[in-house]
Amino acid sequence: MTINSMDGRIVRYGELKPCKTAFIDAHTPGSDQKENFTIIGGGVSESADQHVHISIPHGFNIGAAGQPPKCRNSLHDHNTAEVFFVLSGRWRFFWGRNGDAGEVTLEQGDIFNIPTGIFRGFENIGTDYGMIMAILGGDDAGGGVHWAPQVIEDAADHGLILGENGKLYDTKKGESPARWRKPHAHDGTKRFGKTRRTHNGRCVAQPRCTVLGHGRLCRSRTCHSDWRNGIVARQTRV
Repeated sequence: MTINSMDGRIVRYGELKPCKTAFIDAHTPGSDQKENFTIIGGGVSESADQHVHISIPHGFNIGAAGQPPKCRNSLHDHNTAEVFFVLSGRWRFFWGRNGDAGEVTLEQGDIFNIPTGIFRGFENIGTDYGMIMAILGGDDAGGGVHWAPQVIEDAADHGLILGENGKLYDTKKGESPARWRKPHAHDGTKRFGKTRRTHNGRCVAQPRCTVLGHGRLCRSRTCHSDWRNGIVARQTRV
């Protein structure tokens, strides 16, 4: 492979192209100053304005977030584990349904892994602009973002609605999806022993089944057979 053919696989820091409207909280005060970068893979951006630097499938996705002091990334979850690497700045990571189940402060060079089934968010608590990288598994990065219910509600109050197609609509511009994604009852912490009902492979109590990380459309034979046999409640982790 020649150096010329490698050019398409090089991303220089000074040439990164940010997107300021990547996610549903782009208009929400406190989160409206974020810059999001999709570096390797299509990522999970909800905006058509997001620039993808390297679109070649790698089996994983790498993105980044740049934020000024006191700017936060809202509580969310993914279908795959997420790894954060702090490039610069001082950051507070928090998790749980309301973001109060736990927190940790990380600085340059620190790495943090968040498993599935847990809402997480992060905030720049330093004095300067900071940047973190995020790594998600799979070519499709798990298929999108799951937002905490209050994040969806706050976003709607400020004009942004997320359609069921995973795209953002700005009601202040007169945009409106045919069907929009509503908040769901996700506990936001990884706990065992809480029950969720499943039917025809889909979780009744929330838009995606979380049995052992099955994902949005669960194809587990156990879930199907349990419903047919009248065992409608299964232990899941949420």
